[in-house]
Amino acid sequence: MHRTEAGEKRESLKRAALELEKEVKALQNIQHMKPAARTRRDEVDRLKAEAEALKDKAKLEDLHVWEMEKTKTTKKGAKTYTYWMASWREDGKVRNVYLGSSRKIDAEAARQKAQKMKAEALGLRPYVYVSRIMMIKVLKFDFIFIYKNFVDNNPMLCNMNALLTR
Repeated sequence: MHRTEAGEKRESLKRAALELEKEVKALQNIQHMKPAARTRRDEVDRLKAEAEALKDKAKLEDLHVWEMEKTKTTKKGAKTYTYWMASWREDGKVRNVYLGSSRKIDAEAARQKAQKMKAEALGLRPYVYVSRIMMIKVLKFDFIFIYKNFVDNNPMLCNMNALLTR
């Protein structure tokens, strides 16, 4: 896997969790420090969960989008066409995918299309950012109505709403 922003953050979270686990083991051996060890254990669990959540995002970011140039020669002369391509690893092989003409879509749209195609190919859900505040609202039943209204009015979170109502 290539270096991605999500991958780097995931690795740093895993390193921090490992350091805290060492502290937890040391604190458990000291008699009056067991409450502090429990607090640090909760922090370790939170860091590990956050790192695991970034795993799919790191996979989706690990792709290469480039502009391909093709020149066709005819009686009238040469004409150059450009189009977007993307590549990523799938089952140990590199998969190259056509994304569209450079005249019709820009670089960012090509990247988003490639991430969506890669998510479908690898069986991943596209990454959707949900803040901790929204997750707290989901967990508390009295806020579920507010969250549902927010999701219904925000098309990017409709997939999350479908998962919650199952």
